[in-house]
Amino acid sequence: MGKIERCKMWLQSHEDLFRDLVRIYLGAGLFVKSIYLMSHRDYLMQVISDSGTSWLAPAGAAQYVITAHLVGGALLMAGLATRLAAWIQLPILLGAVFYVYMPHMATVEPRQYFEFTALVAFLLFWIGVFGAGRWSVDYLISRKREPVAATPAVAH
Repeated sequence: MGKIERCKMWLQSHEDLFRDLVRIYLGAGLFVKSIYLMSHRDYLMQVISDSGTSWLAPAGAAQYVITAHLVGGALLMAGLATRLAAWIQLPILLGAVFYVYMPHMATVEPRQYFEFTALVAFLLFWIGVFGAGRWSVDYLISRKREPVAATPAVAH
């Protein structure tokens, strides 16, 4: 068996490790993004105002975005309430894709924000569906809840 085949088999047998790495990376990224947005709140308010969603209270939306990214990012990193943390993040990312970046698709400007935001939204959906892997608090909690198989009593 060649090196490539061994590597392929190892990767297939450790799929959940990669799911955990993606989850931790996304959580860290969202957590850092929330700290950036806290430091640059005026930028966030401007983005929300420029998105054309005048029916939305920009201050309330900014507070939701910062809180969801801060708490949700920390939960994703730890793997605690992973699916809930991913689903709470998803409306923010979809809002950014459809209301902030997509209206500017026809103009000539750097578009990497659109692609990156869409990728993060897709990965959050993926984590929301499949949950955390073995290296998460959710996994540890679920293992502790599993009933231990009772051994039959030996009659004397």
